[in-house]
Amino acid sequence: MQCFTVALAFSAATLLCALPAPKVKQVTVHCDVKNEDKEKPGSFKYQLKKDGKVVHERSGWGLEEGWEDNTAHQSSSEDISGAGFDTKGRYTLVVDIDNGKRIDVECEWYVDIVGTDGTVRVSPKNQKFFRNRETHWEITFDINN
Repeated sequence: MQCFTVALAFSAATLLCALPAPKVKQVTVHCDVKNEDKEKPGSFKYQLKKDGKVVHERSGWGLEEGWEDNTAHQSSSEDISGAGFDTKGRYTLVVDIDNGKRIDVECEWYVDIVGTDGTVRVSPKNQKFFRNRETHWEITFDINN
């Protein structure tokens, strides 16, 4: 914590302390399936990155789960506050189909970022339709609070 003294008119000096920037404590990646027409088995791999470093990742997601039309799915990290990522900044969500072929699936993706201050910051929702053997997608977003 950084502290400094400010002299105020007509009163004694006041000690002000700046709180440290909150760190990322936990992330949850959401995948809300809108339209699923994939060959079984099939699954996603995702990485959430900040400043080029992986904050959280998972592979094989959806392989053993019943992903059907109009179902919501989420995957959360453990407590990662020790990694020291500031909550504020630019993130990239990288999504790959890591198992299966001929996967046609439309999903809405978004991320919850819980800070060490207890505040939940939510990314914008982004819809993606993987089709015709497309297997890779990236979206970049900013968290400004």
